[in-house]
Amino acid sequence: MPSSNRTGSYYMLLSVICFSMMDILVKLTTKDYPIGEIAFFRGLFGLIPIFF
Repeated sequence: MPSSNRTGSYYMLLSVICFSMMDILVKLTTKDYPIGEIAFFRGLFGLIPIFF
């Protein structure tokens, strides 16, 4: 497997883990915080990778 394919596979695995963690955190925080606030901070932290 060439290096670029392996790197791509690692990025895909990392993205699946990040999306799963985000889903878990959203489900846990909906008990204590309003939906609008959760969506705002989720979007705010989602912008961080775009800037790098």
